[in-house]
Amino acid sequence: MSRVSWVQSGSIYHRVEGDVRNLEKLTGGIYEVGLDLSGWHLIKTGDKFTFDYKVYHLQRGFIDHIKKTYAKTHGNLGVLFNGVRGTGKTVTAKILANELDLPIVLVKSMGEHNPGLISYLSSFNFDFIFFFDEFEKQFSEGDCSILQ
Repeated sequence: MSRVSWVQSGSIYHRVEGDVRNLEKLTGGIYEVGLDLSGWHLIKTGDKFTFDYKVYHLQRGFIDHIKKTYAKTHGNLGVLFNGVRGTGKTVTAKILANELDLPIVLVKSMGEHNPGLISYLSSFNFDFIFFFDEFEKQFSEGDCSILQ
């Protein structure tokens, strides 16, 4: 039989089965956003991005520049990759995300639930990476406030 715990948030109590820990912030890893009847949540899907092919360090100077900028930045830092297909934008972004060693939250459109998604993501109070891949294909122009 699984262990049962109760989690309290204000006057709301949620029943939780299994081992429960209270974390001040997420540990490193890759997380996907989910939504079910109990609300928004994150699902850890891996520890780092992996590649099933050899990755050459063609963008090393750029990656090092972003890492130095992040180290000197207080507050938010956004990096937008733009270019033609097949130039390594996603691979470079994944390598950069791995090297920053922060929790990585993969953000995908939740359709009609996007306003709730924006509110949920805005509630995070620790350093992390929001990873949007193919933003223009998943989100509409009205969803651009998520980039704030």
